[in-house]
Amino acid sequence: MGIIGSQRSSGGGREGRQPASTYEVNRVDSYTPSVDEELDQAFIDSESKTSDTTIDVGVVRISDGVLMSTVSITSTGDAGGTRQVLSATYPAGVILQAGVEYAQVLGATADAQGFFIFRTGQVSGDNEAVVEAGYPMTGPITLPGTAENIVRHTYSTTKALVTGPDYTQRKGSTFTVTHGIGTAPDSVTINALACTIANATSTTVDVTVDAAITTSGEYDMVIEDTVAVTSETQTVQVNVVGLPAYTLNKDGSALGNLTGVKAVVTATGEIDGTELYSANDLTATAGVMDSFIDLSGTAANAGDTVTVSILTGANEGITFEATVADIS
Repeated sequence: MGIIGSQRSSGGGREGRQPASTYEVNRVDSYTPSVDEELDQAFIDSESKTSDTTIDVGVVRISDGVLMSTVSITSTGDAGGTRQVLSATYPAGVILQAGVEYAQVLGATADAQGFFIFRTGQVSGDNEAVVEAGYPMTGPITLPGTAENIVRHTYSTTKALVTGPDYTQRKGSTFTVTHGIGTAPDSVTINALACTIANATSTTVDVTVDAAITTSGEYDMVIEDTVAVTSETQTVQVNVVGLPAYTLNKDGSALGNLTGVKAVVTATGEIDGTELYSANDLTATAGVMDSFIDLSGTAANAGDTVTVSILTGANEGITFEATVADIS
């Protein structure tokens, strides 16, 4: 999404490192994201040496000099002078905040006088000249020492944040929620449906996903102290597994309205397998079962083969194999 540093391969000014320098910052080609983004990759356009050399590349927050992250990139040695365009991926989870300015930073050994990057419109100067002029650095930015090299330009990229639910849980499971309401909650709902809670404290609460949720999906989870009138909303992906609401037929025609429909589901596709589910009071409307068969509270998982036996009346029924599915 974003570019921190310069992609230019030629032209423009050049900054040379002074012998005592331990870092340099490309302030000219800084980047300020408009939304939160994640640091992605670092790239260099380098000239090789006769032996392998390593370049340390990073991103620094200009306002206070905090080094966000670094990677090391090795240029393979050969006869020397070969152009090498190299890259490395930053560690996951380094977030660059919206409205905050960031710059490219490079590390080298103290005597790496031949270490250059292109800086369009700029003149040669040491690292102090780069970080001054309204861009405070609260302390030295130190990177691991690297062998001398020539870098024609270097830049880092960002990518969009992958957003998702705060939690992912199977229906019927119990998990611990961390909250920030500051008091012990006495109510948790998922999709506005009440859940059982336990061990509530000012920072955590154990939640059982026993709300009457019938389909998999991402739902709002509201953690609330109804006495202190404080609440917090998080999100949870609830996974529901089971079998669909079947259409019950006889001689090719759907049966009518039914009550007292019985069903048994056994594991492993065998009629004498472990019983996963049984019910004696299911109903159907115009031959279609009024609810799906919820297996979330069993050992069954989506993709499992099970055996289903359904009895619709005296001496009327059917047994068949079915595949457990995500109910969405």
